Amino acid sequence: MKLLAIATGTSFQELGHKLSRLDQEIKTIGIHRVFPYIKEVHNIDLDYWTWADPNAVTDGLDYLERNPNVKVPHIIIPNWLKTLDIFNREAGTSPINREPDKVKQYEEGVLKLHKEGKLTFIEKSINSRVLTEQGQVETIINPEKRFDGNQIVFGTVPYDGRIAESQWGRENKFTFNIMPTATFMGAKEVYCLGFDNRGGRISSLPGHDQMNHNNESIIRDYLNKFKPWSNEWKSYHGIDIYSVAPDKFTPNNTILKYKPIEDLLV
Repeated sequence: MKLLAIATGTSFQELGHKLSRLDQEIKTIGIHRVFPYIKEVHNIDLDYWTWADPNAVTDGLDYLERNPNVKVPHIIIPNWLKTLDIFNREAGTSPINREPDKVKQYEEGVLKLHKEGKLTFIEKSINSRVLTEQGQVETIINPEKRFDGNQIVFGTVPYDGRIAESQWGRENKFTFNIMPTATFMGAKEVYCLGFDNRGGRISSLPGHDQMNHNNESIIRDYLNKFKPWSNEWKSYHGIDIYSVAPDKFTPNNTILKYKPIEDLLV
């Protein structure tokens, strides 16, 4: 499988219109607010949808409630996103915790989509936070253990706290979420668009319009998580990883191989 992973960064906002000509052999997976944005702005259907934060999908759930006949991208999420209680215990924290009505909408929506066969839980998924707390750091950092087929590990580094300054917290959703999901899906090539690590993004949260505050030292921490996936772990997961966002949008191309997005189009 060839998989184009899409996030909400400037490269997607500027280049997303081109995806109407995407080679049909390449499947798409959008994270967070890519759905419904890509449908509303470009009238493009995603093949798959995923998320790492329940708060980031409330727009999508609202859209599905307003448009019950729309094509729903098949959803693939790790098992700790079934409920907010599990998420809070095994993953991170989310602004949605302050809004009980949205928590109810999220949990009822997830249950409904799962019952309708539109949502797949990665049951063997485990967060690096849980592994760290269980004293199983070796499973995170040793690729022979990480990719032994017994689990799908989310999180590239051991857990060192939920604060913004932690290395666990400073991870791009491409390495934290997409690459483990792509491993689960059996992808052989993954293309990266919109996970820019700098610049603007689609967001409904005030003050959250600049990735990593465009701070170079923070950006370096994020880029460091790309290195094991694109280099030393490559022989274990077997996925070729490419950035299709030009240099002007992202520093990711200093780590990832670059392929022009035009190469993916017909």
